[in-house]
Amino acid sequence: MRKLLLALITVASVYAVEVTFDSGTSLMWQDNRDVKKSEYTLEQAREYCAKLTLGEYSDFRVPTLRELQTIVDYRNHNPAMLNGFKYSVSDDFWSSTPYVYSPGSFWVVDFKKGSSEIRSERYSKNIRCVQRIQ
Repeated sequence: MRKLLLALITVASVYAVEVTFDSGTSLMWQDNRDVKKSEYTLEQAREYCAKLTLGEYSDFRVPTLRELQTIVDYRNHNPAMLNGFKYSVSDDFWSSTPYVYSPGSFWVVDFKKGSSEIRSERYSKNIRCVQRIQ
């Protein structure tokens, strides 16, 4: 398994904002308290990410299935997530990747064990917004 270098970036501001940057994928992940306390339908998750501003960072979105899978660590359990995140939840997280055989269904990643599963977009699931840093 390839080892990812995660660097925690704390934005020095009045807001004390936290994000986690994965230098292996150039992805910046939301890493604040909202990750642990909020569940949304997929449409609500899209709206939440589109409006999210963390310090000077904006332009967040719902991650793809492939992007979510880059932060899974199968050596860990409950959560099956790479070390380096301050906030984690052992539950399902939305991806923006549709399940092609069932309209209205999308892939989620269950961070309790790291598995990928299919859920209706009407269910309420967790969200960890992401953006690509160029």
